[in-house]
Amino acid sequence: MAAWCFSVPVSGPGSLWIMPCPTAEQLAELRASGVDCVLSMLPTAEASDLGMENEEALCASLGMTFLSHPIPDFALPDPQKFNGLIADLKAQLADGRSIAIHCRAGIGRSGMAAACTLVGMGQTAQTAIAMVSGARGVSIPDTVEQGEFIASFAQGMNKGTNLSC
Repeated sequence: MAAWCFSVPVSGPGSLWIMPCPTAEQLAELRASGVDCVLSMLPTAEASDLGMENEEALCASLGMTFLSHPIPDFALPDPQKFNGLIADLKAQLADGRSIAIHCRAGIGRSGMAAACTLVGMGQTAQTAIAMVSGARGVSIPDTVEQGEFIASFAQGMNKGTNLSC
């Protein structure tokens, strides 16, 4: 895979990737490399600003599933909706799917999603953050609040209160 897309280690048959917002050409490269699902964390206006307002159609034309879970930059997701997203990602990975997650820079929102996916697969919050940071080559997530969200997500998993358990 290209130097702009980073493999996050997961156990099981699937593969997980984290990256900055791709271009149309990079989406084609992802598909050629075996990625079959793209998750965008971008709100509509931000996707448009980055020239990716047609990302869903581009993914469809390449035979990839497109998922959208918009979160404003530096913000936190709705916990209940996010639990459902993580449950879906875990199921797709267990089915052997290859998922690439992106936001603008591939650090904050994408980092939260990737780390919480690892938490949902049994890692601690600290280990998940370290794994995604190591894969991405920069410290994730972007904000203290996003890090606290990952820790809170992990606590919910331990208590069995997350829907993704």
